[in-house]
Amino acid sequence: MKMTTKLVREIEHAQAKIAVLREEHARTGQELSHWIGIHKNKVMELVGATVERLDLSQMPIHDLLSSLSRLALQLPFMQVSESMGNHDSKIVDAASVD
Repeated sequence: MKMTTKLVREIEHAQAKIAVLREEHARTGQELSHWIGIHKNKVMELVGATVERLDLSQMPIHDLLSSLSRLALQLPFMQVSESMGNHDSKIVDAASVD
């Protein structure tokens, strides 16, 4: 009986800890979503200000879309480079990567 009582207490303790961790996890997820939203808004604000400063409205739309497409193709290479610790990486031309 003593062993059963001890196991019941341990199970109750584990259940209480699980409940606390689930609550913390939910709160952390909400906070993470909040900060991701703030980050995205700030990046978009910066990009918008940069685009406005560059006055890309003078650029032919086909050229603008082509340039954006080339930039999008380079993003996976930039992310891999930064994940390997090279945070000063240059944008590389997709044709130059094996």
